[in-house]
Amino acid sequence: MIRKLLLLLLLPCLLVIGPSGASAAVVGHWKFDDNAASTTVVATTGSNATLNGGDNTSGKYEAGPGRSITGCLHLNGTDDDVSLTSTALNSGAAWSASAWVKPDVTNTNIVPFGRTNTSMQMSLSSAGVFRVRPTTNSDFTVPTMTAGTWYHILVTHTTGDSIRVFVNGVESSTGALTNSTSANVTQSGRSNTTYHDGCIAQVKLFNSDESANVAAL
Repeated sequence: MIRKLLLLLLLPCLLVIGPSGASAAVVGHWKFDDNAASTTVVATTGSNATLNGGDNTSGKYEAGPGRSITGCLHLNGTDDDVSLTSTALNSGAAWSASAWVKPDVTNTNIVPFGRTNTSMQMSLSSAGVFRVRPTTNSDFTVPTMTAGTWYHILVTHTTGDSIRVFVNGVESSTGALTNSTSANVTQSGRSNTTYHDGCIAQVKLFNSDESANVAAL
C-alpha cells in the first residue's frame, strides 16, 4: 500500500521530467508522415508546414521502415520542398537540426535543411561532402550515402560556436569547425535551387546541443 502511494506521488514528477535523453528544447518537429489530400504538413511541435510542388501530401506519402519512421514524404528532386515556419535557432548559442533521409540517387541532392536563398544550407554539396552554411561554408567529409538506404543526419552547434555533423550517429572525420552565427531554417528538401531527391522524415530543430542524444535520435 505504501509503495502504491509513493508511486502515485512520484508520477507527476516523472511525467514532467520525461524519459532519459528527451529534450525540452525542441522548437520544431515535423514527422512528414502525413497521408491526406492536403498540402499541410502537420507539426508535432511548432507551426504546421506546407508542401510545395503542386501535389498534396497523400501524393507524396510513402510508408516508412517502421520504428520512429512510420511514414515519409518522397520529394522529386525538381520542385518539391516543404516550407517551414521561419525558425531562427539560437544566435551565438547551442542549436541542433536532425532528420532522416533516404536518397533516390547515391550522394546526390541530399538536402534536409535550408532556405530559398544561399544564406543558409545544410546539405550534401558534392559526393561525400556535407556543407553547413549559416553565413560561411563549413565542409565535412561524410560516408557515401547510397540510394535506397535510410540515414540519420544531425548537425549541432555548441555554445562555443563549434559545428559538428553526425551521420548514423558517427561524427564526421573532418571534426569541429567554428561558425559563430545563428541558423535560420525556412525549408526542408531545398537549399536555394537544389532540391532533395528522395524521402525525408522526422525533421526536428532544437535550441540545444543534441550531440549527446544522437543515439536516441
